[in-house]
Amino acid sequence: MVEKKKSTQRSQVGFGSTYQKGKAGNAEQGIESVLGGQMWLVKPDKEAKAATPCLWMQAGVVKFKSCDNYYDCTSCKYDHAMDQKVAKGKQISWQAAAVSLREEPR
Repeated sequence: MVEKKKSTQRSQVGFGSTYQKGKAGNAEQGIESVLGGQMWLVKPDKEAKAATPCLWMQAGVVKFKSCDNYYDCTSCKYDHAMDQKVAKGKQISWQAAAVSLREEPR
């Protein structure tokens, strides 16, 4: 006999999110989304790990950012935006954060 799967069975799709089929009105279990004409509940995973973490994430400046530019920071829009924030004094640079990580006693 073939066993039937539960309709609430979770599956991993994408980076750092858990998707499950849901019904409208179950927003307390996740964020309601419509994908492919079906209702899904999206719940961000607490301990998500990026396959290719951005330099800003590796230095500890941002919590989660995956690199989608093959570590070519010179042509990366995200890196340029973060550099502008650093220039305005609103953000610490990834270089300064990396130095402070190396200097911390373990």
